[in-house]
Amino acid sequence: MKAVRLRFLFVILTLSASVIPLTHSGELLTNDAVVTMVKAGLGEDLIVMKIKNSPNAFDLSTDSMVKLKSQGVNENILKAMMETEGQTQGQKTQIPERKSAKPSPYGSLFLYKNGEYITMHNVPAVLEEGTKNAVKRGLHLSIHDERYLIINGISAKFRLRGNSPITPVFYTRGNPAGSLIIVKLNQQPEKNRRYVILYARPGSHSYQTSEENKVIAIATPAEEDLFKLTTKDPLPSGEYGITNMKRTWEFAIDAP
Repeated sequence: MKAVRLRFLFVILTLSASVIPLTHSGELLTNDAVVTMVKAGLGEDLIVMKIKNSPNAFDLSTDSMVKLKSQGVNENILKAMMETEGQTQGQKTQIPERKSAKPSPYGSLFLYKNGEYITMHNVPAVLEEGTKNAVKRGLHLSIHDERYLIINGISAKFRLRGNSPITPVFYTRGNPAGSLIIVKLNQQPEKNRRYVILYARPGSHSYQTSEENKVIAIATPAEEDLFKLTTKDPLPSGEYGITNMKRTWEFAIDAP
């Protein structure tokens, strides 16, 4: 019994030494802290929950990820680390806003807020064909192409807060008409993802979604090569995606 207590104390002390103090009431998780939890035998679900609800200072360079893998950190834990990299709070963290009086020359989509342009960064997303749709297409029974647009994680890091509903204003480089769509995302917590089903007629690359998930957007020319993109109606709280099928951006509107 004494040996067990000493081992438990050693694990706690080691874990404490593997985090970087943030404030008197919090801590920053590091790679070493995750490895310590894995080697201490804590369950995968518990470690993932800890990662998602803690601020962190992860190093996820290629060499570091290879090292983490060799130290016993499995892919689900690595995925949770990647999805929360750099968060300063727990889940539903709002990423730092990079505001500027002029749009950055390196960005292609900007949120316009309080007279400033906030650069939005695209997120990893995949387009998957549903199994039923593939069968229908093989039998020539489908009149449209169906794809699942999938974004990992159930909460967007880029979040808008205020009195909901909100009418966001975006600016894009180039005319977004016919190529850029805004959709409401469905959350699927059991698979740790958000998704929306998109449709296109055979041979067409212009996708749409159901009325339930469709957000009608209006594009108008602005200065230089910019176009102003607004939603026709204010948006209620929820998770949203903006995509041109090649790149995807995410944002969320939080209820006040």
